[in-house]
Amino acid sequence: MTEAETEIDRMIDECRIICGTPDECVALLRRAEEMLGVTQVDCTFYFGGLTFEQARRSHQLFATEVMPHLRGRTLSGGGAQRDGRRGYT
Repeated sequence: MTEAETEIDRMIDECRIICGTPDECVALLRRAEEMLGVTQVDCTFYFGGLTFEQARRSHQLFATEVMPHLRGRTLSGGGAQRDGRRGYT
């Protein structure tokens, strides 16, 4: 394993990068919420050497396979409830 791969693995473990299968992304986002209090994410799907089609597929998978598992969640400690459109209200 290269140093760069080790660094990426560390950032994934720290929930600084969310990547993987839809189920892995759901688990990492839930972990980030619990560990770090994350309430919003800023997603980038089109970067590096990815083709537009690869980025579009990732975006579509995120919208259909990840977001539905996170909608309607409330923040830990009694925070506001997600309104389904623009983060937490």
